[in-house]
Amino acid sequence: MIGGRSRTVWRPAVLLLAGCYITFGLLYKSDDFTPRSVAIPTRQLLPQQEDNGLKHKLQKPSSQKWKFLLDGSVEAENPRVITWIREEHLYPPSSLPYYLETGKNIDFTQLDYWQRVHEGIMRLVNGKRGGFFLEAGALDGYYQSNTFFLERDYNWTGLLVEPNPVFFQSLLTRHRRAWATDLCLGTKPYPVKTEFWVHTGPDPEQSLIAASRSGLLKEHLENYEKEGLESGSVVEVNCVPAISILSALNVTQIDLFSLDIENAELDVMQWFPFDRVHVEVLVVEHWTAEDPEDSRAFVRLVEAKGFSFYRRDNHDYFFLHRTPRWVLARPGDSGAVDNLEPYKTIVKAL
Repeated sequence: MIGGRSRTVWRPAVLLLAGCYITFGLLYKSDDFTPRSVAIPTRQLLPQQEDNGLKHKLQKPSSQKWKFLLDGSVEAENPRVITWIREEHLYPPSSLPYYLETGKNIDFTQLDYWQRVHEGIMRLVNGKRGGFFLEAGALDGYYQSNTFFLERDYNWTGLLVEPNPVFFQSLLTRHRRAWATDLCLGTKPYPVKTEFWVHTGPDPEQSLIAASRSGLLKEHLENYEKEGLESGSVVEVNCVPAISILSALNVTQIDLFSLDIENAELDVMQWFPFDRVHVEVLVVEHWTAEDPEDSRAFVRLVEAKGFSFYRRDNHDYFFLHRTPRWVLARPGDSGAVDNLEPYKTIVKAL
């Protein structure tokens, strides 16, 4: 009787525990698209803080166990690379309200060059909803963004890439409905650690304008060496081939690829997996020499990747995939302008 009574008492308990275990597993099961163990930052509605020259390190240091990934000998899609990206360098979309304060920085929506690029993008998108973007050079996630209004008004999502540690911290407080990474798109076919120039500028009230010149050190020195090294800092950043991050997110189609990384675009595009990831619209900021042949050579290079040149606004180039999946615009239509008119001088702060 004692043994029978024990079985009678424990059987319901065992069944209850099993049910709880199954329920817990179902609740916390995630599909393959959602990286497991992604570090989720504290997302508080904080005002953007004034940068004082990187007195504190804002990037998460890579743990000791992952250091071997950055010695230039590991393949881009090595499973350990993908796990490292998911665990330490991918931040999921936020569901909190947007924080759009820009402090004393100028109203970027009044900037001539931003307006011209934005108008070109909106012509091509033509009201499409639910697209996926990749914005490399995302700054703080709002200022001069080529993707924010697609996200807010047309329910797009995507991936925001910003290795500048100061900007990346601000980007997270914007609460974008998109993935974010503090990695930079690599200019090599393997992960590496490299130096990044954080341009702070002499006027903290115009920090966003000044820091838009930040970039990989080599490219900074080539373009801004006359300004010297007085107005910024050099930090180390982790760079990986684009396919590494896209594989971590299982992304195979990008509806808008916005590439603005201060003259490192050609090297990034060299290793971008255009043969495996369909890019519908490509918008690239690329500074070319005054010689028209320089611009034509750049267009030919991109067209060799499977694109057709669509339009240009000064140093912003638009390309369409040669076999589009949804874009209706084609080269030669009314929106395909070739405007070399210089952008207007940046206005003063409002």
